[in-house]
Amino acid sequence: MNQSGLLDKKAFETMSYWGRLMNNSMEDLYFIVRPLNKTIERTVCFRHVAWVEADGNHSHIHLINGTYISVSLNIGQVESVLSTSPDNTFIRISRSTVISLRWLDRWDTNLLYLVTHKTPFTVSATYRKHFNYRLGLLPTLKKKNP
Repeated sequence: MNQSGLLDKKAFETMSYWGRLMNNSMEDLYFIVRPLNKTIERTVCFRHVAWVEADGNHSHIHLINGTYISVSLNIGQVESVLSTSPDNTFIRISRSTVISLRWLDRWDTNLLYLVTHKTPFTVSATYRKHFNYRLGLLPTLKKKNP
């Protein structure tokens, strides 16, 4: 931001790429993405995101209507944006997958099923404890002593 309170070009470009949020109603909070190889940005409603999968330095944001948007951001960057969701429903379940708990249908030990996807997802051992905590299956997250 410059001295007059306006965004400088770099700050504006950063915000317009991901950080800009539009709130049309209390239910519909959107974020802005720029799909790969496109010059036009697209708005995506948080509640329409079912899961995100990593593909190298890119990510595919899968929507509940069966389509996906490929973006040139790694999954950590996408996860960071999704963490700003008002209902905090997104959770990382493996190195390459983030899911929305909003669309969780059922789970069995380390497999989970989304309403929008027939193939089960695997919750990796690294993320299983946090996943169980978020579902209320663990009272607290205990950290290992060094």
